[in-house]
Amino acid sequence: WPAGYAMPHQGPSGVLDVLEEIEPSLAAGTWVTRPTGLTTRMAGPRQVDGKGSHLRMILRDDPGRLHTHEVVELDRSHLPAIQELHQTDPNAAFFLPTMIDRGLFVGVWDGPVLAASAGTHVMSVRQSVAALGAIITRPTHRGQGLGAATTSALCELLRSRIGMIGLNVAKSNTAAHGLYERVGFRMHAEYEEVELL
Repeated sequence: WPAGYAMPHQGPSGVLDVLEEIEPSLAAGTWVTRPTGLTTRMAGPRQVDGKGSHLRMILRDDPGRLHTHEVVELDRSHLPAIQELHQTDPNAAFFLPTMIDRGLFVGVWDGPVLAASAGTHVMSVRQSVAALGAIITRPTHRGQGLGAATTSALCELLRSRIGMIGLNVAKSNTAAHGLYERVGFRMHAEYEEVELL
């Protein structure tokens, strides 16, 4: 699928101008991630299905060492366990098998069961940027600090090769905001996701 991405350093007006120009030519079913406020600024008749407001957070502080659990790197051989973990929560962030080949994943095991994992949705050592994603804890293992453990361990591993580490989180997920802030993330921008109809 073609994808476009733009996030300005100073205010959203430039991105809003570009999206106003190209959005009418985008096909129905296209998902657009855009600065909050574009829906009200768009003058055309295009209908959208709002998918919610989100926060983009950037790792500003050294990642807090929040993992007292044994966190290990995961690879392609762990794919069935990662997929099974994601099936335990219908609201889990998306995970694609190709992510484990192109990024970095860590997890915490409880015997033969993968209790929690965290990884990168995208990662480029050449561009020195990574976006965390697929952060999940098995429902039966929540409340044990595993989300903080996997996220902070992942950030420690990334810090040696990546300069800019970010993540996106639903604005309504206040529990996750607190976890990410403890690790060292700070809010960078608010944005919305919509599907063009």
